[in-house]
Amino acid sequence: MKLYPHQEKAVNETPAKWGLWFKMRVGKTATAIRLAEKHAMSALIICPKSIKKQWEKEVETWKLKCEFEVWSREQFRINYKKIKRHDAIVVDEVHTAGGNYKSQFFKALEAYIDHHAVRYIWPLTGTPYTGNPWCVYSYARLLGRKWDWYKFKMTFFDEVRLGRAPAPGQRDLRKRITVPKKGMEARLQELLRSLGTVIDLKDITEVMDDEDMVENISFGKEQKKLSDDFYDENPIVNFTRQHQIESGCLKSDGYVKDIKIRCPKDDRIVEICSNTDKVVIVCKYLLQIEKYVELLKLLGVPIFTIHGQQKEMASEVAAKAEQEERAIVIVQGDMGCGYSLASFDTMIFASMSFSFVSFDQVKSRMKAIGKKIANCYIHLITEGKNSIDRAVYESVKRKENFSIELYNNNNI
Repeated sequence: MKLYPHQEKAVNETPAKWGLWFKMRVGKTATAIRLAEKHAMSALIICPKSIKKQWEKEVETWKLKCEFEVWSREQFRINYKKIKRHDAIVVDEVHTAGGNYKSQFFKALEAYIDHHAVRYIWPLTGTPYTGNPWCVYSYARLLGRKWDWYKFKMTFFDEVRLGRAPAPGQRDLRKRITVPKKGMEARLQELLRSLGTVIDLKDITEVMDDEDMVENISFGKEQKKLSDDFYDENPIVNFTRQHQIESGCLKSDGYVKDIKIRCPKDDRIVEICSNTDKVVIVCKYLLQIEKYVELLKLLGVPIFTIHGQQKEMASEVAAKAEQEERAIVIVQGDMGCGYSLASFDTMIFASMSFSFVSFDQVKSRMKAIGKKIANCYIHLITEGKNSIDRAVYESVKRKENFSIELYNNNNI
């Protein structure tokens, strides 16, 4: 099989220790395999468990003479001392754990690289910036850069105090947390470019402009009643319950059964799915996915689900959905890698993951090289003074991870 020109260029010009920050659908998998073929006799590939089988298939498709060994991230962390030496390491979706230098996976990876003096290191991700500047520092450390930890912290982070300010004369006992400074993304993106090659889909092909729509949805009567009935003084517990209620469901806490609420969001989703051939619905909660499967099966359209508790691979489910003329795919918001839904062009966010990376990745599932149809993203936002939907949406649009602590602090 033949590589695209931008992939050939990467294979010929990528240094020994360098990131491939290729946006989703650009082709980083094939590029990494051919890189290893060119420079190494053997290569270790480390990836999330959910896409291990897919990597094995890709290796069989693209490999020539190099010997490859594919390990899931979880198994590598446990068994890294037993794995034989390889000339090269490819770390796919490096942002998920390799972007945290304090994680057990990162420590195991560093130990393996140091012990075997691995010459070639190629981390891969379509979303190198996760909303937390520490990910950039972690990539630099993985690639052998000697950045000053304290200087990095003082440059990119502020300290915030949670809670009400004390009365005059009282001691300030408020909790302190460290948060990223505002307005530093451009500088962080510059640092990322000093660590790897950044390629977006629009850099290599004509891409239609996406349409982002926000629709304000009223709070239903049943939602309002449940919101009042299940209010909790514990801010974290209350936050979780309120967000589930905004999403149209409430998971059992051991005292009450699961509750699936028919709400105005549901009516809008049914309307869109009735008038659109192929729709992706993104949900944060599994109970919400179950509710939409029951609700939408009345339309007589094939329904597929992608979530963390199913045995079937996401890529296999997506491939089946792609073959249908009409289909609905309901996706858990944190399941944003390892599959393509390029024949779909409408995505509804019924509720959103709190992670900017998950948001960015799941949006990219509908993109593909050569696609001539614009994608439409519809965000259904529950109205209200302290709407959690609104706060999460505004947070990820700023390319930040949503913080429950900061939300509760701002709404005391």
